[in-house]
Amino acid sequence: MLRKSLRRRARSLGLLASLLAGYSAIASAASSSPTTVADLLRSLAATGIDVLFSSGLVPPALIAPPSSQEDKLLNRVEEALAANGLRLKRIDDNHYVVTRNSASTRDSESTPGTKPAYRAANLGALDEIVVFASHYTFVNEIGDPQSMNRREIEQVAGTQNDALRAVRSAPGVASTYSAKPYIRGGTSDDTLIRFDGVTLTNPFHFRQFQSLLSPFPPADVQRIDIYSGGFPVRFGTRSAGVIDVTPNSVPSGYDLRADASHFGVDLAGAGRIERWPVEWLASVRQSTAESNVLQPVDANPGDPTFLDALTRIRWEITSTASTTAGWLLLDDTARARASSRDEIATARSRDEYVWLALDWLPLSTLQSHSSIALTRSQNTHFGSLRLDGVADGILIEDHDFNGLAVRSEWVYTPREWLLWDMGMEANSENAELFYHQHETYSSFLIPGFVAQSTMAQNSDLAPHSTIVALFASARRRWQALEIELGLRMDSQTYRDFGTRTQATPRLNMRYDVAPDWHVYASWGEFSQAQRIDEYRTEENQTSPDSATRATHGVVGVSHEPGEGFRWRAELYHDRWSTVSPYYINALGLVTLLPELQPDRIRIAPRATESDGLELSARRAFGSYLNLWGTFTASRVFDELPIGDIPRSWDQRQAINLGASWKSPQNSASILIGWHRGWPRTDIRATAATATIPATLSLGELNQLNWGDYLSVDLHLAHSVSTRVGELSLWLDVLNAANRNNDCCAEITPVRSSVTLPGWTTDTWSGVSTNIGFTWRLQKTR
Repeated sequence: MLRKSLRRRARSLGLLASLLAGYSAIASAASSSPTTVADLLRSLAATGIDVLFSSGLVPPALIAPPSSQEDKLLNRVEEALAANGLRLKRIDDNHYVVTRNSASTRDSESTPGTKPAYRAANLGALDEIVVFASHYTFVNEIGDPQSMNRREIEQVAGTQNDALRAVRSAPGVASTYSAKPYIRGGTSDDTLIRFDGVTLTNPFHFRQFQSLLSPFPPADVQRIDIYSGGFPVRFGTRSAGVIDVTPNSVPSGYDLRADASHFGVDLAGAGRIERWPVEWLASVRQSTAESNVLQPVDANPGDPTFLDALTRIRWEITSTASTTAGWLLLDDTARARASSRDEIATARSRDEYVWLALDWLPLSTLQSHSSIALTRSQNTHFGSLRLDGVADGILIEDHDFNGLAVRSEWVYTPREWLLWDMGMEANSENAELFYHQHETYSSFLIPGFVAQSTMAQNSDLAPHSTIVALFASARRRWQALEIELGLRMDSQTYRDFGTRTQATPRLNMRYDVAPDWHVYASWGEFSQAQRIDEYRTEENQTSPDSATRATHGVVGVSHEPGEGFRWRAELYHDRWSTVSPYYINALGLVTLLPELQPDRIRIAPRATESDGLELSARRAFGSYLNLWGTFTASRVFDELPIGDIPRSWDQRQAINLGASWKSPQNSASILIGWHRGWPRTDIRATAATATIPATLSLGELNQLNWGDYLSVDLHLAHSVSTRVGELSLWLDVLNAANRNNDCCAEITPVRSSVTLPGWTTDTWSGVSTNIGFTWRLQKTR
């Protein structure tokens, strides 16, 4: 065992050395050309700030003059622009636009009653717009998404080096130890996840073990946008929300990182090769022999391993066209045994995404983004459950999914007050789905848990589908009012089941009471067709469900001053009028083999409703201290024939409070999360009599609640400068208070024929620590 551990450590260190050498070779390919103004703007964009500028205003060859502001990038950019009659105009904390520093501009801004220039900048027709990262149109949404740049992501404590875990700090998001969130009451599969404009079907490691890890370390991410309602027509196929991940971009110089911790080894780099107009991003992350990534699972993990890798190359062909090629890999294997029962599960998953995209600006008023993407997903799952005197079963599952997706979107701005957004998507998907389950149950579970003593299910399917979508929206701006009207058409053709079509209109409105005060509202319909890899093979589903249909209504107000206290309040009402059936485990969401548990229940709602109030606020105190907080009051329930039943992840009140402090050498952050206990189902035991055997039965579904959930997460880091880069030592602590938060119940084995059936209450994971170091080498021209 010791030799095995040493060999793994050697392989990890060898991988670290090889990739560091490769990154150094790439970095050395960058030439030492003079610094241009465009370089400085790209460098500013690499810090998480979106910068819009015209190549007519900032030619590629425009050299930046010597500066006295070397240590302050923003000041240096402003100084270089001022020397050329330009200026950097702030739209909000993360968005800037380059404009001429002319007297006419200043006069127009100071004239009473004149519309502020930043609104024209949002929709203005600029010559040869240069845009970085994956957002190829610089247009603020009317109902702005919750956005988190990389610095804000790293400020969220307890992310365990997983950028997607930072989403749990946003309002309206329910989550636990899983990296997979529930948005405004929808199921975890109702959320669209995109990376670099490409839709990812299920981008999580250890999907059979609560999807504990996403493939996005913070070094790979520049920004995450969270749409929790009323999202634009360019987003489709899911009905609850959108998580849009923008890859990291370092368009000048390079940024190299190496992380090592109990979770694994992570190597990442990004930069630009100056002799060719090429931006690059590459990373690889691998588990170590002592990886504790499965620690939150109530089981003894047997050597879990995971690997993810990312490569992205962006080539600026001309000043008006660029192409991007990308590859993303997820690979993991895990074996776990329940600590309190004879329950074993083994799972292997491998997902691969390859994409090619083209950004093109044929006219100063027209821009486009087109892409083609290939998806391959393989997942195998084996398990056995032997619970003495209760249940005895076996599970074999093997899924293979392939997809080809083509997408093209065009943005046309014929006037500074008018914008058209139109596009199409086409997908071809096929799958091979195999499922086998055989299980026997004790008689005392009938009929309180199961309908019969034996459960046998076999499914072997090979479905195929073709999906086509068209979408278009028009956005019109007046003095203080903006209205966006859109329509999306989705059509699915399933082999042997014909074609189905859904039309979903959407309306968004925004009124600017003042430059930093906004009132907005949205109404829209959303559809979600069942993907063929989502067939419920555990019930041998052979025909696709009708598409899920939802209606979202949102009203909000936000105050976003240039500096100081920023806040937002939203009221929402969502109703799903058509809902696909889904399965839950009545005794809790955390279980090693949910399909084999006797508390497995099929939920088939006639409709679902979700209502809520969300408040969020943030305040920065200088460059050292940031405070933020969110409050959500909500409810979500399914309409069933037996009445309205809360969903298992319904949390009536939730609060997140966060703080981060950073000095040149030290940083610390804390996240306090609290929410009302999730619903639970009562369990009842009846003792045996002379004529009636002992029985165990479920009470009314989700009519009780677990205790309130409270967690305190901490992050501490100390950095030191070395001759080669910067070295940081850091510590992540989840549930630092080690609070026992009840989560679920499990039936205990029956040791003899006269033993009364019983159960125990389990808790979410206790305190979990992850300690590691980060080495970083940066060079910006």
